[in-house]
Amino acid sequence: MKKINKQREETIHAQRIEKQREDFKKKEDQERRRIERLEKETLDMTFYGLWQNELQMNDALSKIKSKTNKKKL
Repeated sequence: MKKINKQREETIHAQRIEKQREDFKKKEDQERRRIERLEKETLDMTFYGLWQNELQMNDALSKIKSKTNKKKL
């Protein structure tokens, strides 16, 4: 009984550690994706500028040739 109990405890412990690793990796991936998204938005803002009003927006959009890029913004 003691051996079975000991094996069960070791199995449970190993499962907990694996679950913690998975959770940590999941959080790391989420954070990485969040940072990548923010970096992309920042690059877009520096490239296209930060529009303060409709006139600036229309002016900037008129300089963009591709309709696809216009839709992205």
